[in-house]
Amino acid sequence: MSEFLYGHWAIMETLRAGRRQCEQLVITETVEEKGIVAEIIGVANERGVKVKKVQRRIIDDLAQGANHQNMALRTSPYPYVEVPQVLELGKTRGEKPFILLLDLLKDPQNVGVLMRVADAVGIHGVILQDRRGVDVTPAVVNASSGAVEHLQIVRVTNL
Repeated sequence: MSEFLYGHWAIMETLRAGRRQCEQLVITETVEEKGIVAEIIGVANERGVKVKKVQRRIIDDLAQGANHQNMALRTSPYPYVEVPQVLELGKTRGEKPFILLLDLLKDPQNVGVLMRVADAVGIHGVILQDRRGVDVTPAVVNASSGAVEHLQIVRVTNL
């Protein structure tokens, strides 16, 4: 099952991270291909991702009313990991485990901001509670400016 990510930085970082299978980048017919838009198209082409121009209303529907910045990226679901992979990352860096535990957070914006900070400070992984919490959704990816694509995230039943 695929999902659509939206927003310039969320899309750019997803393409850069290379952890997901990226199927297609759709952009509006009227978007100017310069600046960050041109960079995103360039990275998509390098990665072999098809680029297609569509009417704005199509991307409006795909982003479900969110601010998509005239593009959406169809990808595979977020690649969660297991706790041993997070611990191994700390070990390879020669550091004690540095893990962020998020319990009962329901707002994708808050989770996204926390993910962006976690990536900035070099955290080894994030553990999310599976029940009564937020998954890594397109809204979380966008709120994190794509930082979540560079993190090791684990879902557990209970903390």
